Amino acid sequence: MGIQIQSKQDYSMLFNSMGGSKGSSNMLGINLSDYSAIKSGSYGKLMKAYYGRNKTSDSEEVSQLADQKNTFGASSDSAKVNQSLQSSAGKLSSATDALSSTQKDAVLSGTDEEAKQKAVQSFVDEYNGMIDASKQSNNKNVLSTVSSMTDLAKVYQKSLNNIGITIGEDKKLSFDKEAFAKADTQKVTNVFQGAGSFGYGVSLKASMVNVYAKSDAAKQSGLYGNNAQFDATMLTGNTFTDLF
Repeated sequence: MGIQIQSKQDYSMLFNSMGGSKGSSNMLGINLSDYSAIKSGSYGKLMKAYYGRNKTSDSEEVSQLADQKNTFGASSDSAKVNQSLQSSAGKLSSATDALSSTQKDAVLSGTDEEAKQKAVQSFVDEYNGMIDASKQSNNKNVLSTVSSMTDLAKVYQKSLNNIGITIGEDKKLSFDKEAFAKADTQKVTNVFQGAGSFGYGVSLKASMVNVYAKSDAAKQSGLYGNNAQFDATMLTGNTFTDLF
């Protein structure tokens, strides 16, 4: 039977437009191994081997599939860890989205100072939660992305300090509500809003962690659906979806 791998768009647009480093990942912390495997047809070859029952016995087939899967790369984390990563990434994305919104009813657009403080505190808590969740992971892509996220915080350290957010030795963030209350409103929005902001960068990192965790989980349960077509539902998340 024929194997069809479908995708909504050409994923190469992401890598062509954002540049790379050391030939393995771009500035968003995206490792290209999964992309290369999909583009080169490794997934398709795996499924063709599975459905080629008339060529091999069941025992030989299982052995061949195991070898091919191990060559591609077995999953790194347990289901529990992957669920924790996805949950933390989702919460961080939501907390960031609340601050990045420019709608009239958005929290930073309003005059409720207490609501603003709660929103920033939530962001800080979920950012730190993402760091904690990553400590349980063995997935090199997740670890690289979270490391890139904390490196990004260092780049914005001065801007963060100006609104009451500081970086500790453990790379986690701390929030001073009194310092935030005295901060210039424009400085707050500059940190969280716009394509070049710290908030936007963190949202991208959270989306990538979510994708890597889902991909890892998919490798455990089977990446293909019942119709032997690539299951692209793992590529979800507000920011990541917008990129594609």
